[in-house]
Amino acid sequence: MGVLQNKVAIVTGAANGIGKAIAQRFAAEGARVVVSDLDAAHGEALVQAITAGGGHAIFVRADVSLNTAVRTLFARTIETYGGVHILVNNAGIEGDSAPIGEYDLAQFDHVLGVNVRGVFLGMRAALAHMVPAGGGVILNMASVAGLKGFTNLAPYT
Repeated sequence: MGVLQNKVAIVTGAANGIGKAIAQRFAAEGARVVVSDLDAAHGEALVQAITAGGGHAIFVRADVSLNTAVRTLFARTIETYGGVHILVNNAGIEGDSAPIGEYDLAQFDHVLGVNVRGVFLGMRAALAHMVPAGGGVILNMASVAGLKGFTNLAPYT
């Protein structure tokens, strides 16, 4: 029996990279995993791999910068698995590379929408379910860029 047996975990940005590895590990430890990403092809492929290995997973396409999408993500999770115990706010984007004076304002808003607002919306939605249930775990991923800036990536850092 895995350490996450009977736990329900939502992992955003789970179609590739670190999010994918987290979703795979959680499933291997017995969690029922909600794979969420904008990349439906890779997200669905991950769900197929998890279920083929005997795990439990569903894919929910969600843009974490949109409140309606995050609410739908949690509604589908509750509908499918009856609750949520773990949220991994992993979705994040770098955005374009440009000097601050030339940085496109719409791109700036997009990066902050995913990387900051998305984390807030995820935490808010998770807490609405976790607090009445007596608790849970929220993991917010961050980059080393939060400690040391990188040239031309002002919104990200």
